[in-house]
Amino acid sequence: MVLIAVGILFLLNRIPQTAGLFPHWFFTWPMILIAIGIFTGVKNGFRHIAWLIFIAIGCYFLLYENNLISLNLRPYALPAGLILLGIIVLVKKNRFHKHHYDRCHRHRHGRFGKHPWAPEAGDTDQANDISDDVVSINSTFGNVERNVFSKNFRGGNISSVFGGCQVNFTQADFQGSAVVDVSVMFGGVDIIIPANWNLKNELSVIFGGIEDRRVMSSTAHESGKTLILKGNITFGGVEIKSF
Repeated sequence: MVLIAVGILFLLNRIPQTAGLFPHWFFTWPMILIAIGIFTGVKNGFRHIAWLIFIAIGCYFLLYENNLISLNLRPYALPAGLILLGIIVLVKKNRFHKHHYDRCHRHRHGRFGKHPWAPEAGDTDQANDISDDVVSINSTFGNVERNVFSKNFRGGNISSVFGGCQVNFTQADFQGSAVVDVSVMFGGVDIIIPANWNLKNELSVIFGGIEDRRVMSSTAHESGKTLILKGNITFGGVEIKSF
């Protein structure tokens, strides 16, 4: 529907009788960034900051190229972009660890107090439980290969920034569902899962792609295991395989 709408607008702009309906700046490249930001925000319910970044960059260049502002920020674009990218990676990583630590803490201590079998203060079992059952993989300007062996897998996060990452879940196991937050910027991620797992793909893609090469199994629905992929792909790709 988006492609059809954009095609109709371009067609109206090419027809002499309707070309005057649009201002000259409507079909410039900054408007593409603004459109991407609006589309991404609507798709994600305006929960992530990516849509705002695209709109802000598009608005700046639109105003600058139409001489509505004289501030030239182009010499600072690269360092500012690197700083912003680093902040986004750090914030996502810290927020993910806090969320899973709190969830593990509630699971062990219960809703109304501490269970009698919960570890005492100073016990490191909780920390080990988080590190073994929750994956946290970060590939920045490099390549990471990880095998997950946990039989009580709870989810995790996979981040690839200008790098590559391969995560093998064929030896892992869980009950119900598990959520993995995937963040890809100018990188690639390969995810290998068992053939009997169900997969729910909720990834948002901006100038990237998702390739599903799983071998479908007739027992997938019977297993009751669903891996949920959430997050964003920007100028990158995710490939999903199964064995």
